[in-house]
Amino acid sequence: MNRLLRTLSGRVEDGAVELLHVEICPETHIPTAHLMLPFWLKEQDVASLFDDTQRLFQKAAERA
Repeated sequence: MNRLLRTLSGRVEDGAVELLHVEICPETHIPTAHLMLPFWLKEQDVASLFDDTQRLFQKAAERA
């Protein structure tokens, strides 16, 4: 989660990344983060970052 937020913060430069809420799945224990991103940040610019983060969460859940 820290990696995701640090990377997003670096990409938005003068913009703000706001963490609104985090939900934890009771079965897999994988977190889902609800973020507020600057309006000018396009989904295609960050999609791979979210995909990578999701894979890391899944690996961590499998090990737990």
